[in-house]
Amino acid sequence: MASKENGAYKPPTPAHLSRDARRFCDKVLAYYKLRPDELRLLRDACHEMSIIDSLQDYINTSPEYQPMVLGSQRQMIANPILGEIRQHRLAYASLVKQMHLPDVPSAIATDVEETSQGRAAAVENRFANREVGS
Repeated sequence: MASKENGAYKPPTPAHLSRDARRFCDKVLAYYKLRPDELRLLRDACHEMSIIDSLQDYINTSPEYQPMVLGSQRQMIANPILGEIRQHRLAYASLVKQMHLPDVPSAIATDVEETSQGRAAAVENRFANREVGS
């Protein structure tokens, strides 16, 4: 269910996302007023982020994971999960890029406050017509 704060529509964060994807989604929605097409891109990007998190968790925690596995012709090859993570990272990067969100604030992605006034001014000039939520 969507929420309305001060009369502004705030779409809900999908429940099935990983913790990092939910946090990213919440921060983007808190800072920007997105169009419906941008909301779809954000949802898809967060879904990709959740897949990446799930695959990375498997690599980090599974005792069965091996970076090299036996291929179909008995040769050693890179574990196919590595290629899957790479493809999902490319898809995620592409979706985020399509949203055309300014780099500022970097806190959305890294929780680090941007201090460069020159960069902030450049972003403000470039995205002067974008509606920014409070």
